[in-house]
Amino acid sequence: MVKLLVGVGEWETEEELTMKYAFPLVLWQTEDNWNVQAVNASESPWNTEVIGKMLDRTTALENRFIKDVFHITDHIVLEDKEILGYFGK
Repeated sequence: MVKLLVGVGEWETEEELTMKYAFPLVLWQTEDNWNVQAVNASESPWNTEVIGKMLDRTTALENRFIKDVFHITDHIVLEDKEILGYFGK
């Protein structure tokens, strides 16, 4: 299992974090599947809002960017060499 922090949102305005969100996640692999789960901010090893407001699981799953987050994690399990190497792929 690996822990991820994915930041998404409106990046045009650098001075405001109001439309930027950080999604703490866990990623793991079973025999035939990749799994990703949003977790609470307290479960994240990062304590930062540099990339956006850190969301808890319930809030994250209701956020309008959650589909984008899962789209990003789809690319992670296909293309991220460090993650794939960690899982022996």
